[in-house]
Amino acid sequence: MTVGRASGSWAGAAIVLAVAFGAGLALQPLLPGLRVSLCELVAVRRAAVPVPPQNATPQETVTAYLRAVAARDDDAIQEMSTPSFLRAHGARGHGCEYQSLTRIRVGEPHPDTVPGFRLGAGVPAECWVIQVDTGPEPDGPRAYTFLVARDTPAERWRVADFSHG
Repeated sequence: MTVGRASGSWAGAAIVLAVAFGAGLALQPLLPGLRVSLCELVAVRRAAVPVPPQNATPQETVTAYLRAVAARDDDAIQEMSTPSFLRAHGARGHGCEYQSLTRIRVGEPHPDTVPGFRLGAGVPAECWVIQVDTGPEPDGPRAYTFLVARDTPAERWRVADFSHG
């Protein structure tokens, strides 16, 4: 008797989950943000990206960071980001809005000020983005300047902020 009730409860739970999942799929075209939220909650990594060595340059750091965003590798992103950057932009779900992020080109760094850090650099970068859903920006090229920071030359560079252009 207990077995029958357990399998009945399990079957009932499976039906509820199936209906909820189906309703979520039905709502996704109406609520594109739902898809991004699901990606943020269940961060599905496309690939593992190696974190650059401790002595990596600002360019190597930004290149690896963008590769990690393209791969949705939140563990690598966390390792390459400052705590303040993660608080501002979330610790999970980076790259959820992108179907693909390719053609990464990173330019020469220039000295820059990063509040809260002794050493900072601005690193220009370009990439090609295809979004999951149509957003405020069209698919195609993107240009950003990433701020990387550290307090001493012995520390690794970490992404502290970014801006368009």
